[in-house]
Amino acid sequence: MKFIYLVLFLAICTTSFSRDEQAWKSEKSIEKQYEVMKENLKFYGGYYLVTEEQFKEYYTSYSDTIKNLKSAIKQDQDNIKAKSDQIKTLTSELKVTQENLNASLSREDTILSFWGETTKGAFATVMYIMVFVLAGVASFLFLLFARSNKLTVSAQNDFEKLQEEYESHKKRALEREMKINRELQTERNKNASRVK
Repeated sequence: MKFIYLVLFLAICTTSFSRDEQAWKSEKSIEKQYEVMKENLKFYGGYYLVTEEQFKEYYTSYSDTIKNLKSAIKQDQDNIKAKSDQIKTLTSELKVTQENLNASLSREDTILSFWGETTKGAFATVMYIMVFVLAGVASFLFLLFARSNKLTVSAQNDFEKLQEEYESHKKRALEREMKINRELQTERNKNASRVK
C-alpha cells in the first residue's frame, strides 16, 4: 500500500511540476501570454527562472505583436484620414450642389415681369390686386354708364315730349295766325269795300 501511495505521490508531483514552457504562444492577447508564461516558469527562492532563450522568444513575440498593432493603428489612421478627406470632398460637393439647388429654386420661383424679376407669389398678388382694381373700375364705369344712359333716355323722352308739345304749339300758333290773318284780310276787305 505504501508503494501505491508513493506512486500516487510521484504522479501528482510530476504532473504538478511539469510545465509547458511553450504554452503561452497559443494565446492571443499579450496579457494572457504573460499569465500563461508566468504560470509555466520555474520558481525558486521567490524568483522566476527564465532562460535567455525564453526571454528572447517572449520579447520577439511581444515586439511582433506591438509592431502588428502599430501597423494596424497606422492603417486605421490612414483609413480614417482617407475617409476624412472623402467626407471633406463630399461636404464641399454637397455645398456646391446645395448652392446650385438654391439658385435653381430661386430661378424657378421668379418671373420676369414688366417691372422686373419678382417671385411668383408677389407676381400673383400684384396680378390679383390689379384684377380686383380693374374689376372695381369696370363696375364703377358700368354704374356711371347705366346712370348716364338712364339720364340720357329720360332726357330724350323729355325732349320728344317737348318736341311734340312744340310741334303742337307751333301748329296751333300757325292755325291762330292763319285765322288772325284771314280775319284781318276779311276786315281789310270789309274796310276796303266800305271805303269804295
